[in-house]
Amino acid sequence: MGGDSLHTVDFVSFCLNLERIEVDLASAKYQQVEIMMALEEQFGVSIGEGGAEDIATVQDAADLIEKVKAEEA
Repeated sequence: MGGDSLHTVDFVSFCLNLERIEVDLASAKYQQVEIMMALEEQFGVSIGEGGAEDIATVQDAADLIEKVKAEEA
């Protein structure tokens, strides 16, 4: 019986960690949208949905802006 209790605690702990991960992922997605909107406003470009997904560095952002400006020209 004691083993079952341990597994239940492990399962509950696992579920709580998943919930935290989902919140973290939602927060990260929100931050990506915020980054995209700020870039669009600052540089007068339209990045589109998912455009900020690959931005991990400032150089990535600069490259994306240059690419979008070149495509719009």
